[in-house]
Amino acid sequence: MRETPRLGRDAQNRVRATHQRLLDEITALCRAGIESGEFQAYDPEVAGRLVFANLWSASQALIRDTDAKQKRHEAADTLVRFVVGGLSA
Repeated sequence: MRETPRLGRDAQNRVRATHQRLLDEITALCRAGIESGEFQAYDPEVAGRLVFANLWSASQALIRDTDAKQKRHEAADTLVRFVVGGLSA
């Protein structure tokens, strides 16, 4: 596993704000998909958090992988297939 330095308070706040914006965008996409009938009728807030959690988990796995550069496309493809397959109506 690669070592990552501890972030300062300002950097932590910027990361937290960025994560919140990403969560908001994912939730909006889930809401739009639910409203259009492309996704099953889930609570969009819950669906957004679940998709975000899957994205976060995949990114953490890559951060810890010394071969991440070669695996990132496979991880992205798997994530998309998993999420879309799980949400599709």
